[in-house]
Amino acid sequence: MKSIILLIFFTCFPTQFFSHLCRAETETTYPKYSDDSMKWIFEQHALEEEGRRLEKAGDFAKALEKYQLASSYGIKIWAGTKLASAPNISNHVIGVLQKQRRYQEALNGVKQVRSYAPKSQHYIDWEKELEALVEYQKKGDPAPAYKYIEWYKQKNKEGLPPAGYWVTPVTTLLRLYDTIGDYDAGIAYVDECLEYFKQQDIKKYGEYRPGHVDEEYIKVREAFEQDKREGTRGRATKALIQSDYFPW
Repeated sequence: MKSIILLIFFTCFPTQFFSHLCRAETETTYPKYSDDSMKWIFEQHALEEEGRRLEKAGDFAKALEKYQLASSYGIKIWAGTKLASAPNISNHVIGVLQKQRRYQEALNGVKQVRSYAPKSQHYIDWEKELEALVEYQKKGDPAPAYKYIEWYKQKNKEGLPPAGYWVTPVTTLLRLYDTIGDYDAGIAYVDECLEYFKQQDIKKYGEYRPGHVDEEYIKVREAFEQDKREGTRGRATKALIQSDYFPW
């Protein structure tokens, strides 16, 4: 019976488990779960789901409370394993701190995780990004952010239009353009992605067949355009957060 439960767990919650594996690169065997551990895992997941709902609604303060409480379950869940000594902070917590523009706190969180998983490329990239945003916030100069953007584009060039398409790096670039208020770059990048989808459809079907993904990109474009008109920023990031497609 426990084997069946574990199968359901790994199937339903791969993101959570992957996060823990990133935090423990030296872990070579799956930990054994007690009945209490399974109960705590499901409780933790419920808290994370509630946090995500609050996050999508724009209530970052309450979302952070839920995510922090969910993170505290890790001590109980991973008791008796190598993971018990891992930093007790989740990607959800770090992400909300970043959305609140609390870049130094988010950077401190990433550094905690990196101290345990120094080879994780995900956290290496995230640390570089947050370092750039900390500098941008301190000085008001977007140069560090642009430098990171160019490095990130080069690193992920095979997964970015026109060469290819990976939604995660594209999302990262769009939210960074929004963060620094570069509306024109954000709009141009949305258009580049839409053109990529169009050409892929024509190649495959002989015609352009816009669908749900195209609609989500148009919402982001409209958000950039409205912020540009009003001299504000943040709407594109809000569109990314509220989307059921973009991973942010």
